[in-house]
Formats: sequence, C-alpha cells, structure tokens
Amino acid sequence: CLLSAKLLRAALSIPNDSDLSSAEDAEKFQALLHYSSQLRDVDSRLLLEEDEDLKQTKLLVFWLNIYHALLVQGKFIIGNQKTMMGFIKFTKDACYEIFREPYRDVYSLIDIEHSILRAHSKGNKSGIMKIVTPVYNPKKPKWDFAVPANEPRISFVLNTGRVSSLSQVPVFTVDKLYSQMNRACEQFLSSFVRIQLNKR
Repeated sequence: CLLSAKLLRAALSIPNDSDLSSAEDAEKFQALLHYSSQLRDVDSRLLLEEDEDLKQTKLLVFWLNIYHALLVQGKFIIGNQKTMMGFIKFTKDACYEIFREPYRDVYSLIDIEHSILRAHSKGNKSGIMKIVTPVYNPKKPKWDFAVPANEPRISFVLNTGRVSSLSQVPVFTVDKLYSQMNRACEQFLSSFVRIQLNKR
C-alpha cells in the first residue's frame, strides 16, 4: 500500500500539460518509472490478510492508487483518447506487471476496474461495454486480489480521466481510507448532482 501511494504521488507530481522536455519533469517521470517497475517485486501475501475488513481496506487502497497512477502514466506514454473506442483500447493497452512469481501477471486499467475493484458489483454492463469488459473468474489466480465485498463508493471515487470524473485524485491510505472515500463522494455529488425542484 505504501508503494502504491508513492507511485501515485510520483504520477501526480508531473504537470498535466508537460511534454517531459524539462529536466525537472523528466526526473519526476523517471521516479514514476522506478516505482512502477517495483510492482513486479510486491509480495502478494501482504495484501491477503485473514481479517476480512483489513483485507478489504488494503486491496481497495492498493488498487485505487495503482489504477490512478496507471491512468496518468498511460496518458503520458499513449496519449489522450478522443473517441469512445480509442478510450476502450487505451484501457486495455495501459497495464502494469504486478507481483512476484508465481502470482505475477499483467493488469490493465479495464482489468483493475472491472475484475478487481468492481468484481462483485452487479452494475449494468450493456452494449459495447458488455463485449469489452473482462469477466471475473474466481478460478484464475489473477483474481485472488479482487476486492472481496462490493463497495458502491467506487463509482464516485474512481477517476477515469473523463469529464464525468473529479479533477482531483486522492492518494488513498489504509488508516484514512473510509474518510477519504466519503470526502471524495461528497465532492463528486456536489460537483455533478443537480436537483431541479420545479421539475421534481
């Protein structure tokens, strides 16, 4: 969880509009690459706690930070996508190799969102999303790291980089996760929800 937080902080330290031509931004990007390469050495046992609540917390912190760092790093390497099909391809192409052997595997943005963070969600997947979304399979070792219980607040705190997301990304920590998620939900709702009383 500490590595995922360092990784995300490194990603967020690079200005959004940077082309990495300045020495300072290039150095920050090197730090991002350094932390992302360390993901291959993560001992998976550190996440799979016997206590279900602690396991849920650690998995949420780890994967939320990883998802957001990968989103930022992917945009620097692959670029912004303007079409829906381009974005879907981006979510499959942007990926990290995570964990020591024998659990090492490749996790893309779409894997992390739908088979890890939303693994037990009964969310509506229709049309093209039904075709491209990976299916959670508990028999595959890769999905041993799925968040065990459905967490509805994921829909509000997960920043996908589109206009329907908050402009800020929190760096989640184990000791403050639930207060951070509540705050992010409040910010999302105050930014995007409008009640028109005259139209009920």
